[in-house]
Amino acid sequence: MPQEARSTTRERKQRKDSVETRKRILAAAVKQLGMYGVAGLSLRKVMKEAGANHAAGNYYFGSKEGLLTAITDEYLTQKLEGMEALLDAAAALPPGVQRVRKLVEAYIRPHLELVIGRREHDYAFIALQLMTAGNTANLSASESLIMTHRYRFRDALRDCSPNTDSSTLSRAIGYVINTMIQAPFDHSCHPLTRVLLDQVDVDEVVEETVDFACGGVLKLLKIEP
Repeated sequence: MPQEARSTTRERKQRKDSVETRKRILAAAVKQLGMYGVAGLSLRKVMKEAGANHAAGNYYFGSKEGLLTAITDEYLTQKLEGMEALLDAAAALPPGVQRVRKLVEAYIRPHLELVIGRREHDYAFIALQLMTAGNTANLSASESLIMTHRYRFRDALRDCSPNTDSSTLSRAIGYVINTMIQAPFDHSCHPLTRVLLDQVDVDEVVEETVDFACGGVLKLLKIEP
């Protein structure tokens, strides 16, 4: 094999190994964060579990704060990519009840699929850990991306109810977010949503939560079901 070809192959393998190492470190950090919280997150334990040395952690993330930022980005990227596709599908429907339901689902499904579908990497708990620990910088870095999707959600709801004022639209969005975060985890909501996180069927959890949230949004927007 020519020297140039061997170099290209070697570089390609190094890039692949680099990506895999970063993924292992991130996965180990997510697990540690879920188990011990921000205060208990240990870079030494993370590197040991990932099978990487401390220098690799510094190279990929720079610091504990950089690692926390990467975890937040991982959660938000996966969630927002899923939301984008579902918002596109909802936009293809005519304004009305079905579009409202699909819009609500677009907001709720990606979040719950992450939380329930990857229980060993409890992203909802991780996000809560980051916020309660005061790591607002980790969240503010992605704030503009979050708000872009929120504005799109708001504008799509407005299309379904053109006479609804901005304050009511904001209440509707807040209602969806609160339901998404609280209802599947709160036993007091069980009589209303009829579903809890400890049920294993992800789709059932999503469907019941969406139904509950959609009912509230339709009432706020004064759209007859």
